Parts: sequence; structure tokens; C-alpha cells
Amino acid sequence: MDNLVETLRTQREELLAAHAAANDRDTAHQIVQQLKSVSEELELVAAAASSSPQSALSPDLYASYLLVVLLSKNLNDARFLWKRIPIEIKQISEELRNAWEVGKALWQRNLAAAYAAMDYDWSPSLQGLVEVLKTSTREDAAELLSLAYSTVSVSDAALALGFARHEDAVQYCSSLGWEVSAPDQLILPKPLANTHRGRSTVVDLDQLDTLSKTVLHLEQNTKLLHVRMQKDAAHESLKREYESRAGLEQLLRSYKDEIVTLKEALQIAAQAMAAATMNESPPFEYSEAGDAENSFGSYPAVDEYSEEYYRHEVAAVHPTELHLEQWQEDHQEARSENAFEDAVDE
Repeated sequence: MDNLVETLRTQREELLAAHAAANDRDTAHQIVQQLKSVSEELELVAAAASSSPQSALSPDLYASYLLVVLLSKNLNDARFLWKRIPIEIKQISEELRNAWEVGKALWQRNLAAAYAAMDYDWSPSLQGLVEVLKTSTREDAAELLSLAYSTVSVSDAALALGFARHEDAVQYCSSLGWEVSAPDQLILPKPLANTHRGRSTVVDLDQLDTLSKTVLHLEQNTKLLHVRMQKDAAHESLKREYESRAGLEQLLRSYKDEIVTLKEALQIAAQAMAAATMNESPPFEYSEAGDAENSFGSYPAVDEYSEEYYRHEVAAVHPTELHLEQWQEDHQEARSENAFEDAVDE
């Protein structure tokens, strides 16, 4: 395990030397990523070693490790690295604390404080990393100015670019091809060509444009979905209303059919009752033979066993109560008239 720690430390020193000698920005960026990976592996191996990890991870190593993470534009990783560093190492190393002041200022996007923290009397092993970090931060700030402003004052440009003297800021902006208005103390930034924007310090306008279009598309789809939901709800409500109306009409038709059926049943029952009443009424009988003869005439005497008698019995009338009452009234009037005529004759 100790041999692995020594191997990683040696590899890390070689990468630091290669980074200091790199002239190409892309090559330097690749070396920074390799330095970050080796430093992370060294931290893990040293923590798992049986001996004390503080012996393998010195304050200078932590300081350079923190600056490498800041160079890789991973401010979150730098913040968590600062939390992992033991407190006793933080207390004994002023350079380490100052390196974190740089990271804290970059996290807060306070460029003036970041440049001020970089202007520190660093050790030779860290001075090269700090200079590269300052140059990278200045280039990112210049690119941000070129994208965000059409005109900017010389004082604001000097503050964003980390120059104490305005003349240095004007000279740097002129080297970028920007126009400088000396009477107005204004700088007219222009978009920079062949620039590499850092993901944590410079806003990607193309990504913002894509994001805004995506949000607009989602908002339109949400509105369309809401309209469709309202349409479906209205259609469903109308469908339920039609179904309810159809059910009500069917119920009314069934009630009407029942009423017609009951009416027909009542008519049939009335006819049946009338027929039963006629069948149950007694046959008409005459109380006096004379009355019968006066009303209906006299019938010839026939034998009860003769055919004529049989036909006469078959033709017997069974009057209803109404006919019987009418006959009684007529018979009473006839008797009254006969009695009156008898009285006159006497």
C-alpha cells in the first residue's frame, strides 16, 4: 500500500511538471483532468493505508490538489474537498486556507475577491498553478463580457479582468480586438473567436436558447392538454346527459304502456262484471195472470209437454233491474187509470 502511495505521488509530480511546460491550452486542460484523477486516487489510497494518512497527504499536496480542482472548473468538487480536509491540516497551512479563499470567491462569483486572493506570496510549487488559474479566470471573464455587453466602462472591465490599473485593462482589451473609446472611457467588446468557455463560469447562450424553447414547447403542450381535458370532460358530461334523457324517455314510455294496459284491463273487468250481473239476475215473474194478459196478451193453453210450450220456455226473458223497475212503473200507472175509470162509471 505504501509503495502504491509513493507511485501515485511520483506520477502526480510528473504531471505537475508536464502541466507547467504545456503551451497548448487543450493539452493543459487534459493534464489538469489527469492530475485531478491521480489526486483523488492518492487521497483514497492514503486514507486506506495502515499508516497515518497525514504523512502521505501533506498541506502542500492538499493545496495543490485544491488548485487543480479549481482549474478543472469543478467548484462543487472543490467545496467537498475542503470539507474532507482534516481540521488540523487547515490550521497549520496558510496557503491552503488562502487557496480556499480563491475557491470561495469563485463559488460566490466575486471576481474581485478571487483576484485579490490570488495575489498572494505563494510557494514556487503552487505559483505556477495560481498563475494558470488567474489566466483561465481572466479569459472566462473576458468571454463573458464579450457575450453579455455591447459597451462596458473601463473601470468595470478592469475589475472583472483583475487589473489594478486601467491602462493594463485597456491594453488587454485592445489585444483582444475590442474597440476602446478613450474620451468616454468605454470599451466595446466583440465576440471572441476560438474560445473555450468554462462550464461553471460562463453562461452557454445556446443551451439557454434550447432550454427556453423546450420550456415554451412544454407550456404549449400543457395548455393543449388542458384544452383537450376540458373538451373530453364536456363531451362526457353531454354523453351522460343524453343517456339520462334517453333513460327518462324509456321510463315514460313504459309508464304509458302500463297505463294503456291497465285501462284495457279495467274495461275488460267492467264488461265481465256487467255480464256476470246479467247472468245472476232472476227471470221475470208475473204476480197476476190478468196483468200479464193485459200487458203481453193472452197465450193459448198448451200442453206443458208439447213442443210449443218448450219453445215458449226457452224464450223466457230475464230482465235486468232497470227493466223491472220500468215495467213496475208502467203497470202502476195502468192500474191507476183503471181505478179512475171504475170510479167514474159508478
